[in-house]
Amino acid sequence: MPDLPQNIPLLHLLIRCYDRDKQAFLLDNFYLRLTVNEVAMILGLPNRGRVLKFARVVTVGSYTQ
Repeated sequence: MPDLPQNIPLLHLLIRCYDRDKQAFLLDNFYLRLTVNEVAMILGLPNRGRVLKFARVVTVGSYTQ
């Protein structure tokens, strides 16, 4: 799969719209379930190969390292 441009604002929007209990994204009063592959393709993120490790996890108003 070719590298796709990553859409960081879309990534943040999807994270905010995700309902963990329903395991779906709430978009305009409609729950949408997407597979891992679909989310990766939409965001232009790799879903195979190297494991991405982040130096810190950012939460609202704070972060941990």
